[in-house]
Amino acid sequence: MSSLQPLYDVKERLEAAAMAGTSLIGEDFRLQRAAENLKPLAAASPVFAKIAAGLDKLLAAPAEGRAGLLLDTLALVDAVAYTQGRAGLDGPLEPLPAGRGICIPISFSQLHPLLSALTGTGGGRLEAVQSAWENHPEFFTDFRVLPAVIAGLGDSYGEMADLNARILHALGPQAVPWLKDGFDPKGRRAMARRVEVVDAIAGAGEEEWYLAQLPEANKDVRAPLIYTLRYSEGNFSRLKELCQKEKGECQEQAVMAMVCLTGPEAAAYTRMLAKEKPGVVLRALEKSDNPLHGDLIAELMGGQLDKIFGGEAPNWSTTIWQEMETLLRASVGRDSPAMLELHREMAAWYAGDRSRWRASGPAFQSRRKILLLTPFLGKDCKWPLPAGLLSASIWRSPSPELKALAEELAERYGGSYCQPLVIAAGLTESPAAVWERFAPLLADSGATRDQRLGILSGLGCLTGRERGRPFLDSRWAETLTALPLTPIGEEVPLWRASGYRNNSWVYTAAPLELALCALDPADEDCARAFRENLDRIQRQPGVSVDYMMESLRHRGWTDWRGMVPALVLAAGERLSPLDLERWYREYIGSCMTDQEKAAELEWFVDEVRAKRLKVFVTWSEERARQMIERFRA
Repeated sequence: MSSLQPLYDVKERLEAAAMAGTSLIGEDFRLQRAAENLKPLAAASPVFAKIAAGLDKLLAAPAEGRAGLLLDTLALVDAVAYTQGRAGLDGPLEPLPAGRGICIPISFSQLHPLLSALTGTGGGRLEAVQSAWENHPEFFTDFRVLPAVIAGLGDSYGEMADLNARILHALGPQAVPWLKDGFDPKGRRAMARRVEVVDAIAGAGEEEWYLAQLPEANKDVRAPLIYTLRYSEGNFSRLKELCQKEKGECQEQAVMAMVCLTGPEAAAYTRMLAKEKPGVVLRALEKSDNPLHGDLIAELMGGQLDKIFGGEAPNWSTTIWQEMETLLRASVGRDSPAMLELHREMAAWYAGDRSRWRASGPAFQSRRKILLLTPFLGKDCKWPLPAGLLSASIWRSPSPELKALAEELAERYGGSYCQPLVIAAGLTESPAAVWERFAPLLADSGATRDQRLGILSGLGCLTGRERGRPFLDSRWAETLTALPLTPIGEEVPLWRASGYRNNSWVYTAAPLELALCALDPADEDCARAFRENLDRIQRQPGVSVDYMMESLRHRGWTDWRGMVPALVLAAGERLSPLDLERWYREYIGSCMTDQEKAAELEWFVDEVRAKRLKVFVTWSEERARQMIERFRA
């Protein structure tokens, strides 16, 4: 027992008396016993003697006089107890091991909420850790926090474990010693995540450590360790054996690692594996960028098309679709000679040349569904597969070979191949050069429907590739709003509506929406031409007024007078009172006076009454009038 234990006992009893009330002090035998035990300390020190004297007065005082004495004695006891506190450990001070975190000069109380979120249970923890990471990333370098993040890789809440892994990856090399410390190759998913994070941070730099853990690793940890063998050609023999002997996830990781090797032996063995284990190899090829396998993927893709289009109708099982989708994703970005030739064959076949794939009639029509599968950025749009695959490939890797192929196929077949050609030009040439080349083609009255849609969809893709990079020349704003939308083949194209999310432009092919993406309000000529054309633009059903207004606001547009009526007329969108109120209050705000807003709302009421504007069933002229009166008040 500590030599100061009697002092702490007195402190505890006085605090209890303060909560229970002074009327019970005379009957508190525990306080009396604590006072007796303090007397040896009182004989040895004047300070403790003063505390003992105060206790004697408190115990002897009448009930009405105890409150003040209790507070005085407790204050003195607290002050003395505070002076006796200390922090630290026995032994000499030693620096923290290198790479094991640093000591951030903040108190434990500041770190406590973060540590509780990392080590606790229940809801709200993910948001707390995410907020701390965004606002105070330096906290995670502290030696008190890093171990909790490491332990959190085994969190039962999967999203929390994933967040911890991302944080450790972002911390970089300083986290690696912690991840290796206490590593158990026979552990569970937490240890497997440690391997994945070390691999992501250090790569081939920790190859010796990976190899040392592999012999003792169990199934969960073994799979990510096997994948780390991809760094060295010297692991070919080991991987070859693992590809044959392992099962399940471990076998898939062995094949993945084999596919990543760049030697001729590995390439030849991967080709052989494709015959024995096609499903596993396909999944591995989909995730690999190894250029050695472009020809192999082209062969597999051609074989799949042979199976679907070249002979008897296949059994349309789920497997057929899964294999085709996997092959499409694996084919994106490949520019090997065989893949380029496959692109040419697909283009010729789609244009009507049945020299290889001869299906026709009802059988061909039923198989055309496969052509609606497009790998382009995962978008669900009905674009011909051959051109869509080339567009996706150029998007991922605008190599000279793929760009030359786009030029070749656009010249030969035109139409839908304008899409990959526009994308290739946009990624490799200046915005001005793209406008100078394609604006005349788009406005040409002799252009076909597919040519126009190809150019428009290509431009739409260029609007959202990177924030901050001006892919579209501002002159497109005038060109696109002045574009005549004459029917082609008795059909006016239905423009794909789109949206604005997360501060980035998303895919769009409607001329008016594309014009907004190119609009530069700071360019007076551009802004004037846009407004003038907007007043006489043809209707473009399918576009969204909300999208267009958000786009304008994002680009800094301030001259809103007459814009809402013009946008509504161009879109042909149905109206509701709630929409009108949101547009004028949220988007326009103080850019127009309340009287100007009221006047425009009067125009809407008159147009709806004359049945020149479409409205939802929720339309209420009375509510619109109420808004007008509020603006006029």
